[in-house]
Amino acid sequence: MIEADNISTDNAFPTPTEFVDEVWQANEQAAERCGTIDRDFCIGGRIIRLRFAGTELIAPVTSALAHLTHLSSSVVHPELTIHIWDTRSSNIKMPFIPLWNDCSERGQVRAFTHSSISVTRLTAAGVFSVWDPARQLAIYWAYSADEIPSYERGAPFRGLLQAWWRAQSGLMLHAGAIGSKQGAALLVGKGGVGKSTAALACMEAGMHYLSDDYCLLTHQPQPEVHSVYCSAKIYAADLQRFPSLPPLISNPQELGEEKALCFLRHGSNCHLMPSLPLRVILLPRISSCPHTSLLPASPMTALQALAPSALLQLPEAGGTELSSIREVVTRVPCFWLESGSDVQRIPQQVMEAIAHD
Repeated sequence: MIEADNISTDNAFPTPTEFVDEVWQANEQAAERCGTIDRDFCIGGRIIRLRFAGTELIAPVTSALAHLTHLSSSVVHPELTIHIWDTRSSNIKMPFIPLWNDCSERGQVRAFTHSSISVTRLTAAGVFSVWDPARQLAIYWAYSADEIPSYERGAPFRGLLQAWWRAQSGLMLHAGAIGSKQGAALLVGKGGVGKSTAALACMEAGMHYLSDDYCLLTHQPQPEVHSVYCSAKIYAADLQRFPSLPPLISNPQELGEEKALCFLRHGSNCHLMPSLPLRVILLPRISSCPHTSLLPASPMTALQALAPSALLQLPEAGGTELSSIREVVTRVPCFWLESGSDVQRIPQQVMEAIAHD
């Protein structure tokens, strides 16, 4: 848990621009003290660089991105760099954050509501992100690796990536995605409807895996789904359904309170795919029957299922995202996926939906 003395209070109440300047200076001090280490990742065809001050936070925030690691012997010019530092290893505090305890439900510090600058706090965690669109400056701070909760380790930098991608006409979605050589199915709906179960059942059956929780959607010139995280989250009671997952659990000590967090790897029955064209939108809902079936769904139904979970989960989401979602649901077919109790029957129906003409 973050404590007040982990944030410097030496300065007077700053303007948003002054605050970003102070955060940048603190980051530079940490980088000078600890040295910098770069890790590059290719997300949606764009190179994203994580620049760490020291090594403390590398493992906690890169495991979920490992499948998109970009290795190149040539000089790479990233399109976005996220600057990352922690206080424990650098002994550099986060500068004073105006009213840092006053946050919206999505974690946005309300003191910056009327500024283009976004400061986001993870609920009950000593982690903040700062985004200045005018300078394309992204900064991520944690007091220590211990402060990063499992849900952030499974899907790090969501707010920063969403803020940057929306300017690139991309949309971070709270949705699952699974596919075949013909394309991808997007699994949408509120929590508990069976998105993760359907995605993991398809993965176990040998289909391509892109996401069970968050993915990236681009819609020009054609809708395309991009993997962002190779993580999967599932209730401990459901692990027995998926034999490949137990060896990949990263948080066994938290299973009484949290979902199991698994980082999928190539070669462990996980066919990870960075991108696929979007062919169909599926709305899972749990059925008491053993078999799984497909029923037509209207674009409006798909919009109503997708928009709330996408817009309410991510800071800064709004009208731009809603317009993009509305365009996509009118361009691809939509179906209800009546998921039966026999999860091994789900993949065949998903394959048929992707192949639907």
